[in-house]
Amino acid sequence: PEAVLDELAGLQRGAGEAATAASVAADLAARAETVTTDESYADDALVELAASGRVDGVVTNDRPLASRVLAADAPVIGLRGRNALAITEP
Repeated sequence: PEAVLDELAGLQRGAGEAATAASVAADLAARAETVTTDESYADDALVELAASGRVDGVVTNDRPLASRVLAADAPVIGLRGRNALAITEP
């Protein structure tokens, strides 16, 4: 969603690990299709997409967001350790 791209752009302007991670995420997002939502807040947009079934799951390590996505009956993909991804089903 555009809201996610906007949030990544803001984080990239910072410094440290968050800026580096946002830069990597923005590079990955550039290769993906951008979808539209009515939500202007990134987390709300992702939950809306998950709840409506427009996405198969959400990739995040943000625990509050993950809880909301799981409550919307969609899986969450997150980093486990340094090199492994784990899927948490609702």
